[in-house]
Amino acid sequence: MKHIKDYRVFETEQQPEVKKDYYPDGRVKAERWYLNDNIHRIDGPALIWYYPDGGVEAEHWYLNGEWHREDGPALIWYYLDGRVKEEKWYLNDNIHRIDGPALIWYYPDGRVKKELWYLNGEWHREDGPAIIWYYPDGRVKKEAWFLNDNCHREDGPAQIEYYPKGRVKIEVWYLNGKMHREDGPAQIEYYPKGRVKKELWYLNDNEVRKEMVIAVSSKTPAETLVKLGQEDPDPEVRQAAKANPNYPQDLEGWAINMDDWT
Repeated sequence: MKHIKDYRVFETEQQPEVKKDYYPDGRVKAERWYLNDNIHRIDGPALIWYYPDGGVEAEHWYLNGEWHREDGPALIWYYLDGRVKEEKWYLNDNIHRIDGPALIWYYPDGRVKKELWYLNGEWHREDGPAIIWYYPDGRVKKEAWFLNDNCHREDGPAQIEYYPKGRVKIEVWYLNGKMHREDGPAQIEYYPKGRVKKELWYLNDNEVRKEMVIAVSSKTPAETLVKLGQEDPDPEVRQAAKANPNYPQDLEGWAINMDDWT
């Protein structure tokens, strides 16, 4: 993980120079504050863009030539009506925020469109997905889990995409940035009503056959292995299930709960 460097602002008696750009009609298009040839301002945004009607289009906070703000987003973009369109948090030119998403996009009506969690310039969140996309009605469209800039999740799929009505469309399992799953397919695609459309099996980012995962997985429950070993139509899958170390050697009295398979 990257580390934020020590950042100190040195007070000076020299005042920043303000430079302005103009529209053809004379209205201000942009204002920039400079100090020692660096875009810099300590008491407000160092760069402000304006719409032709005079409304603020964007505000950027800089210190000594770097995006930096400690009490709010360092970049803010606005819609024509003044509503916030996009916010980004930066410290020392690194996109970074510890108490919420560091990047937020909004729909024109003010609803959140996308949230991204960053820590020291890397996608990172420990208590939930680091990337969330929303449909215009507020329902979740996509989610992705990241740790230290690697797509990663140990207790479920690391990427999930949803249909507009909320049903799962695609699930993908990742560990440490690699597509990987030992107790089932690493990628599952569903039809809108929930039926499985496609399955792909991966170990350490390599696509493999289903029976290979079944044979080597230490996470496949014995009950699942018995079911596959006895009833799967593919003989290679049956053989792989029986080769797994978790497959019971003595099946006498072994009961399969058929409710789990209907």
